[in-house]
Amino acid sequence: MRKSWKQRRSKPVFILVFFRFAMPRFAANLTMMYCEHPFLERFSAAAADGFDAVEFLFPYSFNADELRSRLADNGLGLILFNKAVAK
Repeated sequence: MRKSWKQRRSKPVFILVFFRFAMPRFAANLTMMYCEHPFLERFSAAAADGFDAVEFLFPYSFNADELRSRLADNGLGLILFNKAVAK
C-alpha cells in the first residue's frame, strides 16, 4: 500500500519553515551601484547604506592592498570579483 503525502513528509516541514522565515542577504555590486562616486569611495557608500558585503567586476587596475584596506575600514566582506580576461 502506498503512503499518503502526510506519511511521507518527514523533513519538508522544517525546510518550508526555514525558507519561509529566512531573510535573503544582498551584496552591493560596486561596478553597477554608486556610480556618482569614484570607485574607491563606493565602499564607504555601500557600508553607509547598510550592506555587509560587496562585489565588483575587474578590480585589476587597483592595488590589492588598497582594496583590502577599504574593505576592512568599512567592515565589509568581499563576495566575488571576476577573473582576469585571458589574452
